[in-house]
Amino acid sequence: MEKYVYDYTELEERMKNRKYSQSTLSDEVNMARNSLNLKLNNKGNFTQKEIKRIAEKLEIPMTQIGKYFFTPVVQKTEQTT
Repeated sequence: MEKYVYDYTELEERMKNRKYSQSTLSDEVNMARNSLNLKLNNKGNFTQKEIKRIAEKLEIPMTQIGKYFFTPVVQKTEQTT
């Protein structure tokens, strides 16, 4: 099975702008802090329920869920001459 790696930079920025740490957000959405940390570091996947609760807490419009949760990490390639 293919492993997808997502870029959560936008989500982390949204957390920061809304004054949430991983600890405070995880408490607010009834999620273990360690679990949130692992998922933000691509060592686990967010469930649909978790995405919905986080989006509601951070006031992320449903139309922008993809921007925060499903932006793939783009591999940088080196150009050789």
